[in-house]
Amino acid sequence: MAPSGPMTKHERMIKLTVLLLTLLLSAVQVPALSLAFPDGTHQTPEGRATYTPHAFISVVSDQTLRDAASANSWPGDGTEGDPYIIEGYSIDGNGSEGTCISIEGVTLHLTVRGNLVYSAAHGITVAVSRNVTVEGNEVRDCTWRGIAVWWCQVGPVEVRDNTVSNTSGRSDWPLPAGILVEKSKDVVVAGNRLVDNFVHSAGPSVLVDASDTVTVASNDVHATGPRATVSVVDSLGVTLANNTLDGRGSRYRGGRTRCSSA
Repeated sequence: MAPSGPMTKHERMIKLTVLLLTLLLSAVQVPALSLAFPDGTHQTPEGRATYTPHAFISVVSDQTLRDAASANSWPGDGTEGDPYIIEGYSIDGNGSEGTCISIEGVTLHLTVRGNLVYSAAHGITVAVSRNVTVEGNEVRDCTWRGIAVWWCQVGPVEVRDNTVSNTSGRSDWPLPAGILVEKSKDVVVAGNRLVDNFVHSAGPSVLVDASDTVTVASNDVHATGPRATVSVVDSLGVTLANNTLDGRGSRYRGGRTRCSSA
């Protein structure tokens, strides 16, 4: 092959442009994207946790808990040392008036943890049950209550280390709250973070109503609505301890209300 002659000015410009583009592309950092996996799980944009999309969960007895645990391969056997665990789900309420995770009539040991639930009337409810722990969940954009414990008159029930945000509350629904404890006994509400609840409506971030022996401790409550951050109504034996209240503080009312601060 005959040797080629010197490059023309136009050819030199093309070669230089290609070289510059190659250097620029090699320096570009492509941002990480949210991951979608073949089994239907997905990763949060922040990359903090992986959730599996799931329909509403409703447990109405010990037997339905056993059946659901078997069908969904939930770990545990319901004993104190090895509780059943509902974990790692993303449940979208799609603006319905339902409950993302509803626990009722349970005496077996159960932990509901590490779930993302949102856009329903209730995020997580525990009713007429004992030995239930609700911990480390993210509950947001609910229209009535984020987490509710009611008619659990034997206990214990624990609500720990959850994040509840943007509960809106409807004026025609009673007892709206970020976290509600109603007609229950031996309940602990501790280490939760509540923020931006009831910005445009009336409702406390934490409400204890007609209950006995309830501890509200070490919660981080940022209330922007018109009412108190923590409200205790017609209740006895309520202990408030080490809560961070950025709002209107605590309020007690009703003939049976008796609180202590530790």
